[in-house]
Amino acid sequence: MNENHSALVDLRREIDELDEALHGLLMKRAAVVSRIAAEKARVADAHPPIRPGREAEIIRRRLAAHHGPLPPAVIARIWREIIAGFTRIQGKVEVALFAPRKSASYWDLARSHFGGGTPIALHASAAVVIDAITAGDASVGVLPVPEANEEGPWWPQLVATGQHAPRIVARLPFVSEQAGGESLDALVVAAMDHEATSQDRSYVALGSPTEVSRARILSAFRSAGLEARVLSRLPPKGKAAEWLDLLELDGYVRRADPRLNVALASDLGAGRAVVLGGYSVPLKV
Repeated sequence: MNENHSALVDLRREIDELDEALHGLLMKRAAVVSRIAAEKARVADAHPPIRPGREAEIIRRRLAAHHGPLPPAVIARIWREIIAGFTRIQGKVEVALFAPRKSASYWDLARSHFGGGTPIALHASAAVVIDAITAGDASVGVLPVPEANEEGPWWPQLVATGQHAPRIVARLPFVSEQAGGESLDALVVAAMDHEATSQDRSYVALGSPTEVSRARILSAFRSAGLEARVLSRLPPKGKAAEWLDLLELDGYVRRADPRLNVALASDLGAGRAVVLGGYSVPLKV
C-alpha cells in the first residue's frame, strides 16, 4: 500500500467516525424530542407540532454559524429535513396543497420544506385547503402568494371565517439560492397564530365601507409606526359587503395590536383591521 493510498484510508476512517458521532447526536436529539412529545401529551397541548417561527430561527442560527466549503443551501436543506423528521415524532403532520399552476413545482416546494416522509395531498381549490385545516383534517396548508387583480383570491376566506380561521405562519422557500430564473413562492397556513422572530412581515386585511386611497392607507399606518404595502384590493360584492385591502406590514403584528387601533382611529375611514398572520422573512444564500 503506497503512502497516498494509506492517507485516503485514514481520511475515510475519520469520515466514518464523524458519521458515527453525527448519528449518535441525532439519536440523542430524538430522545429529547420524545420527551417533549410526552410533556405535550401530559398537558393536553392540542396545537399542531410545527413551530414555524422557532424553525426559522434555528435555520438562521445554523447559517450564521456556518463556514467552510459546504454550500449554505445544503446546510439549510439538511436542517429542514432534520426539523421535519423530528417534528413528526411529536405528532402527525399532514400537508394540504393547492397549486393552480405549476403543480409539480409547488409540490417540490412543499416537499423540500416539510420533509420526505410527510404526507402531502393536492386539492382542487384553496377553499378546500382552508376548510381541511379548519376541520382538523390537515395540519398545514400551502397556498400561492396572493397577487394583485387575481381572480378568486383565497385570503378573503380567512377574513370571513373569523377568529377561528387558519392564519398565515410561514413563507416558502425559507432559504433560496441567489440565482436567476423565475421565483416561486408560497404561504403556509395553519390553525395557530404566527410567531415573532428576529425579522418578520405580517398580513392585515383592511375592511372599509367605502374605497380608501392607497396613499391614505399608507399614511395612516405610517402614523401608527407601521410601514405597509397594499398587495391586493377587492371591491364590495352585495349590499352589505365592504372594500377589502390586503396589506403586508414590516415587522411582527399580533392580533389586537394597539398600533392597528391607532391607524383606524386616524381619519382613515376604515371599519376594521384583521390580522391574517405573517412570516419570518426568508433568506437568500
